[in-house]
Amino acid sequence: MVWLFLALGWAVIDSVVVALANLTTLLSAVESNWVSILTLPLWTMFWWNWFGLSERRWIPRAAWLLAATLTLLKFCLKSPYLSFSFVPLSSLHWFNGASVWVNVPYQFLLIVILVEGYRRDRTEALLAAFPILLLMYGTFGTYLRHAFHIPDVFFPFGLGMTVADIVSMLLILVVAALSLRRFLRTQVRESLVHEAARKDLEQAQQLQQRVLVPDTIHSPIFTIESEYRPALTVGGDFYQTLSKPDGTLILVIGDVSGKGISAAMLVAVLVGAIRSHADFTSDPASMLAMLNRRMIGRSGGHFATCLAAEISPSGIMRIANAGHIPPYRNGLELDLDGSLPLGIAEDATYDTQTLQLQPGDHLTFITDGVVEATNAAKELYGFDRTRDISNQPAAAIADHVQNFGQDDDITVLGIQFAAA
Repeated sequence: MVWLFLALGWAVIDSVVVALANLTTLLSAVESNWVSILTLPLWTMFWWNWFGLSERRWIPRAAWLLAATLTLLKFCLKSPYLSFSFVPLSSLHWFNGASVWVNVPYQFLLIVILVEGYRRDRTEALLAAFPILLLMYGTFGTYLRHAFHIPDVFFPFGLGMTVADIVSMLLILVVAALSLRRFLRTQVRESLVHEAARKDLEQAQQLQQRVLVPDTIHSPIFTIESEYRPALTVGGDFYQTLSKPDGTLILVIGDVSGKGISAAMLVAVLVGAIRSHADFTSDPASMLAMLNRRMIGRSGGHFATCLAAEISPSGIMRIANAGHIPPYRNGLELDLDGSLPLGIAEDATYDTQTLQLQPGDHLTFITDGVVEATNAAKELYGFDRTRDISNQPAAAIADHVQNFGQDDDITVLGIQFAAA
């Protein structure tokens, strides 16, 4: 729109200069002619940009070359009025003719722009055709009016209007109509894009829910509660609870760095790998090592904290940690050895720790969306508050944190153990 601003601004300057030349002695008609030289190249630049003809770079170059040529011709032609002359007076009529005919290539440029614009958008080109043709007529208007006795001033509704005034008004109206049309088309296009993106996100959410939420486990030994609340439509948290034929419970919980579609896609990969690997072994360290290999070179800059555990019907729990928040046992945080998150180092190793659960023990596994929840005062929920509510049901914990101020995906997994 810069060229539109310059073209319209220059048209206003041209009108003011002409008015000063006609109504005052500040400027002569000869001096006012100099201002109109830039009218055509400015409008040429505008229509060239409007129709997106950037590959036709010769058009603006030709327009400014013609403007420079016309300036030189007029300078030579008007030089006698400036008390000096570069050309003999007998040759001035040649320069006068040349200053007229140099406008012909301008018309060719406008026609080329109109034809190229028609190939890109017929409606816009047809709307622009009338003011462009009037602009071309305005260039030779003086000669045509003298030749065909066309009046220079019209009086619609009793108002005196010159051809130049009519051209300017039509240009403004057409450009306004074209701008409105483009604005509406852009709004409609953006609306369609947003609607398509919304549907894609909804489908991604439904797919993630089907992939992420494990099958219900019916066991007389373990009571399992889970709560998953993503911060966005799709999230980066993941968890799986699987049961072996002998009643052993396999539990994996983790958090992929980042949010959105890329994190959700990586979650789907990890969940699929967990289910496949669980068919062969339930060893926690082996599970983390496999997931780490899956992420190396495929994570797209993401990493993931993860914790894997195996709980036998007798209460023996084997657990390995890859940079994840340790679980709570009966309201107390377990003291686990840490290791690098998944996807950082190919040679990362993970240690398995073993502990004995007692009947009635309650385990709570969480992701960092719980402790890192932030309220309006920029206060973190923190580990102390998390410890105080860690014995509550999973849904109650998620409600407490979400009401405090959710800032990240929230996942809570509660396990109640009863002896076999």
